Amino acid sequence: MKLFKITIIYFLLSVLILSSLNAYSEPTYPKRVVSLSPSITEIIYGIDAWDKLVGVTMYADFPPKAKELPNVGGWINPNLEMVLILKPDLVIWYRIRIRSSEINSEPWG
Repeated sequence: MKLFKITIIYFLLSVLILSSLNAYSEPTYPKRVVSLSPSITEIIYGIDAWDKLVGVTMYADFPPKAKELPNVGGWINPNLEMVLILKPDLVIWYRIRIRSSEINSEPWG
C-alpha cells in the first residue's frame, strides 16, 4: 500500500512538472493583424510591425500604404465578414463611450 501511494505521488509530481514546462515555452506572436482604428494602424506602423497588418478601417490614411490594404469598414461598424475572410490572429480595436448628454436627439436642421 505504501508503494502505491509513493507511485501516485511521483506520478502527480511528474504531471505537474511536465505541464509547467509548457508554460515556459517560446512565446508566439500574431502573424496576421487587423486594425479597427486609424490610430492603432499608425502605432503598428510606428513599432515596425507593418508586415503583420492585413486589414484596416476605411479611415486609415497614414502611412499612405494603408490605403492599399483591404478595407474592413469603419471603427464603429466594421464589416465582420471581411474581418473573418482575412483570417487574422489578432484584431485590435478600442471601445469608445459616448454619454447620452453628448448626443443631440433633435433632427439636423
